[in-house]
Amino acid sequence: MSETRFHGARVTENTDLVTAINDVDSSVIGIVATADDADAKLFPLNKPTLLTRVNDVLGKCGTTGTLYRALKAIADQVSTKVIVVRVAEHKRRRRKDAGSTGYRWF
Repeated sequence: MSETRFHGARVTENTDLVTAINDVDSSVIGIVATADDADAKLFPLNKPTLLTRVNDVLGKCGTTGTLYRALKAIADQVSTKVIVVRVAEHKRRRRKDAGSTGYRWF
């Protein structure tokens, strides 16, 4: 009895040109941004939000702060998943209030 052994690499050529190449998208962008007038349901404060289509939510991210500009810049260059954490805008205290509350301005 003869036994068939194979050593080396096997190459299988596919002549079907309709076969699609499925590529796994593994890119994710994460940003922390401010937007006081953003949709609070879509972008809750201090909670991560996953966006799969950035262009669809540009109208809901407001115009103040950094969120709209950051998402617009991303949408202009790529189409990828984005995780957004919206944080509150930092409000500076006035100098006279700072002295009474113990803050020191340099």
